[in-house]
Amino acid sequence: MSKHITVKEVKKIVNSLANGMNADWADYEDMHIEEDDMYEDVLRAIAEGDPHSKLLAREALKSKNVKFTRWYA
Repeated sequence: MSKHITVKEVKKIVNSLANGMNADWADYEDMHIEEDDMYEDVLRAIAEGDPHSKLLAREALKSKNVKFTRWYA
């Protein structure tokens, strides 16, 4: 089994998104990519039976409370 994303790492990413949203230099495309990558990592952890699956999902979904334009070029 590979190393799973941790709850601490998910919280750090969500906080990074929230902080980036308020920055003058905010790059919404990069933020969207980071969010999608986090979701993929969380889903992989859940699929592989991580014992913290519910908490990982709960923390990851908090990123939806960060309001920024989600887009790709």
